[in-house]
Amino acid sequence: MTIDELKDAPMNNAIAYILGLIFPFYIERDEAFDKKNQKKYAVGAVNHNKVSSEDLAKHFQSVVQLITSFKLQVYVKANGKASSSDFSCSPKKGFSCLIETTGKTKEYVEKKLRDKVKEVQSSNEENKIHFVRGCFDGRASWDTTAHFFSVDIDRKKANIAERIDQEILKEICESVLGENSIQINKRDWNYTKNDQLRIRPKFIRIFLNKVGLFSSAREKILMNGLKQINL
Repeated sequence: MTIDELKDAPMNNAIAYILGLIFPFYIERDEAFDKKNQKKYAVGAVNHNKVSSEDLAKHFQSVVQLITSFKLQVYVKANGKASSSDFSCSPKKGFSCLIETTGKTKEYVEKKLRDKVKEVQSSNEENKIHFVRGCFDGRASWDTTAHFFSVDIDRKKANIAERIDQEILKEICESVLGENSIQINKRDWNYTKNDQLRIRPKFIRIFLNKVGLFSSAREKILMNGLKQINL
């Protein structure tokens, strides 16, 4: 699927999920480039530091099943180091959903992704649920100190665009999880880490029950974390 095909496609659960994987961190992430075929892709990465082969296989199968159930032609590629005949999406364990962006500027792709996410914003609850799942399913982590479930999001120099994108993410998540369920953790410009979209601790069980994760590995980490803090 190309970015223009995505732009024109009717909104559904699979598209909403893929947007959730890609959009929150699009600007900060380099696009994948297939030198052999001269193709460029926007990357929706599923990354794990530690994951069993069984959990990763189940996660992969769940995502592929969602995509194929809506008959989407989306390239799903295993992560890993690039070989001479291949290209890399991410060095971490996992896989990536790719939307082809060949011949398009990053500004063009960003606008089309933002416009499509705005469709999610005005869509039905099932699409919003799948978008929120995508946001946290691929890269989120459990903060053992502050007890947030967090995912890195873009920190752009264009403050207006940044504010729009972060507020869109917050609004969609809170429309599913409830008012005041989300915190945007904004970093100072000289800080090395990215901004974060964070689910407040008392809303994490709502997230698990209403949204859930395809990633059984992340779900296990969350459940263990909640037990430790008696939530």
